[in-house]
Amino acid sequence: MLYLNILPKELKQEIKFSKLYEVVQKIVIFVCVFIVFCTVVLLYSNFMLVDNLKIRKRFVHNVTTQNDSYKEAVDIASSVDQILTIQSKFFKPSMFLMDMINLSGDSISFTSLSIDKASNKAFISGFATTRDDLLNFKNQLSPSKNYANVNLPIENLLVKEKIPFSISFEIKSYEYQ
Repeated sequence: MLYLNILPKELKQEIKFSKLYEVVQKIVIFVCVFIVFCTVVLLYSNFMLVDNLKIRKRFVHNVTTQNDSYKEAVDIASSVDQILTIQSKFFKPSMFLMDMINLSGDSISFTSLSIDKASNKAFISGFATTRDDLLNFKNQLSPSKNYANVNLPIENLLVKEKIPFSISFEIKSYEYQ
């Protein structure tokens, strides 16, 4: 086969440049398409990250709110425990006095009354009209569900009338009805 070179030089250069121009044009189009694709991917990623950040902020806010609620609940429970501890140590001395008055009757008068809450002991001193009244008072204290180990010294029983006495006993329960 025979090739004839009849085209002028300028035309040959123009054809070369046109082929080169087409290649460059295709490369530019490819780069533009690639840039558009990367832009779309980056915008979508940005949207997803912003949305994820909002979700995480909401989650962190909920967790801190729940944590604050938990702390408040713990504080309330602690306060309730402290109140229950205080109430468990409290007793109404008026109920104790009413019980003593009911058990003693009219013939016994008290001059002093002390209660040691730590050891649950009570000490009473006073005057009894007769020995029988004092023994009756001791006998009413002994079987009581609230008192135990009633101690009435023998010296208190030597006199028949207007007897000064001191009596001690343990308190089993501070719940009176």
